[in-house]
Amino acid sequence: MSTHKSLLHFCSYSWETGGPSSFILNHSKFQVSKGMQIEVASPMFPEQNRYELATGMRVHEFPKGFLARILPDFSMVMATWFWKNRNAYDYIHIHGLWHFGTILPFLIPNRAKKIVTIHGFLDPFMMQKSKWIKKIFWLLFQKRCLARADILHAMNDEEYATLLQLFPHKKEQIFFIGNGIEDPLEQNFGDPNPEFVQSIEQFIGQSEQVFLFLSRISFKKGLDILLAAFQEFSQKLPGQFKLIIAGPEDDFSPQLNEYCSNYPNKDRFVSGMVQGAEKDYLFKRCNTFVLPSYSEGFSIAALEAIAYGKSCIFSSRIGFAQSVKAYQAGIVIDPDFQELINILENFTNSKNSLISNAKNSRKLFLENFTSQEICLKLYQILKV
Repeated sequence: MSTHKSLLHFCSYSWETGGPSSFILNHSKFQVSKGMQIEVASPMFPEQNRYELATGMRVHEFPKGFLARILPDFSMVMATWFWKNRNAYDYIHIHGLWHFGTILPFLIPNRAKKIVTIHGFLDPFMMQKSKWIKKIFWLLFQKRCLARADILHAMNDEEYATLLQLFPHKKEQIFFIGNGIEDPLEQNFGDPNPEFVQSIEQFIGQSEQVFLFLSRISFKKGLDILLAAFQEFSQKLPGQFKLIIAGPEDDFSPQLNEYCSNYPNKDRFVSGMVQGAEKDYLFKRCNTFVLPSYSEGFSIAALEAIAYGKSCIFSSRIGFAQSVKAYQAGIVIDPDFQELINILENFTNSKNSLISNAKNSRKLFLENFTSQEICLKLYQILKV
């Protein structure tokens, strides 16, 4: 394969965006190591926090315009910049759907080969949000743009089937590749902040069982289910079980704050966004990871949990639930309050099973989802 090819990502490259940013970082590290030039066109609101960079990556940040409240990520500054640089790239990689960056590379003629990674944005749950606006946008722009893409990338089997149904004539251009991350147990994150550690240890106290939710504070992550189920469960056995909620603010943050005010619970701790050494500490300190999401493309948070070899309680919507079942690497439930409360209330009886699942979760990660393996698959598809 030839080197020195250039690739431009279209994505709001921030911590608040979540999974797509992590995807870009992991693949950029690999692609830069192969000699590629990697850049990101990133429309941002002032309150957004730029995601971490790989060595050799370049991010162009653009202010979002007032129309971004109607058409997400709209930026006239970005459009003008892209017009001037439209033929500077060999590849353009578009992330997600329903935002300005998903149609801009198709509106302005350019020579780049175009890849679209769906990231779960065709999931039925996601389609219900602003349903009629999406239907109109789909008919006017989105479907035509996807039909013109050179590569459509699905991250789970359901998404792959949906793309094949929508675009049967593009079967040879639709690829199913999951997600991957670097092995966190092989990285050195340094020491966590002592004050942070002290606050967590004081909260945990003598409890031997710590549940961790670590993801964006978004409604689609199933936080409403988790809060209600843990509130009911913990009242029956106060002090024995602890729940830590950590992650960057998102659409559910006001509801989370209101819930915590209305239903105080000494066994629940909300930490806010964590990264680096503090994030590593939380994963190593907890016993069980919980993610009852309503919708995911391919959950990075769930992937991190199995990489750490944690016992896990996942919803069936994480993007690789069938693999979790096949490896007996965790408990998989529907995103439903009653199912989650049943698992929690039977936790003592299922504890041995969860310990066994923890060993299998690490095996699942190492055999299927290391970033090197996943990044190579996408790199080969690009035919650089």
